[in-house]
Amino acid sequence: MQSSGNHEVFREESPTTILPFHNPNILLLWKASAKKKGEALLILNKDTHGHQEFHTDHFRHFVQAGAPLRDVSPEYPLDYLSEPFHYSLRPGQGIVLVTSRG
Repeated sequence: MQSSGNHEVFREESPTTILPFHNPNILLLWKASAKKKGEALLILNKDTHGHQEFHTDHFRHFVQAGAPLRDVSPEYPLDYLSEPFHYSLRPGQGIVLVTSRG
């Protein structure tokens, strides 16, 4: 497994945006490398006491890249990301997804 620190998108100051999501207990952060083609989507459960449901029909609603996303989360990384995607985030859990634009 690769750690998220191995990706250029996390080793530079670059655009980071909070994306809207219907569940206020889930924070979605999009980050893109300004110098290279890396892109990341972070899905964070802000609720430290309960599970929160995340679902999307397509990840392309949240990222620019057409390339598949890879999970490089420090805990509980997923081997495969299906679409539609549904996941019950553990209390305080974060999912770190990376991809590359073009």
